[in-house]
Amino acid sequence: MERTILEFFLSLPYPVRLLLNVFSLLVEYGAIVWLYLLILGALSVRKREYLEVVLVALAGLALQAVLNELILHRIWNRPRPFDLMQVETIGLVWHSSSFVSGHTLTAAVMATIFSSYFPRWTPVFGSFAILTGISRLSSGMHWPSDVVGAWVFGFFAGVLVLKIGEWIVKRPRLQTPP
Repeated sequence: MERTILEFFLSLPYPVRLLLNVFSLLVEYGAIVWLYLLILGALSVRKREYLEVVLVALAGLALQAVLNELILHRIWNRPRPFDLMQVETIGLVWHSSSFVSGHTLTAAVMATIFSSYFPRWTPVFGSFAILTGISRLSSGMHWPSDVVGAWVFGFFAGVLVLKIGEWIVKRPRLQTPP
């Protein structure tokens, strides 16, 4: 079943596959650009909410990196599609474990976090995460379950970071004596 789904995305016309791969790179590095824009907004407006979003997003990026590189890739040392079948890849070829898709995990964590702070933009953030996953399939870098796993782990990692951020912001502060 996974091969059939993967073969469908690999059969998309090359210009579509290339466009999806460019989108994937923009979203991954776009997460960093979003953070820079939020930092600039926090500094220029000096609103505590923006600073909170920046800090939570940075924590989300850190958590997804640890989750993906130090935990998931070591538990599931899964070969990538191009290691097991004849696949014309697009973009940089990674030789790490296939499960989960790091690009998709990043997009899902950021979509979850930013949707919490900017609910009106949830469809846009969610679309980024979905298109990033599709782009990883069409580039031949991941199996469908790698992408679905990234969406699931990314959502829960985003929620975890949001809950931790909420706890930090709302915890009682020690009062300094006069």
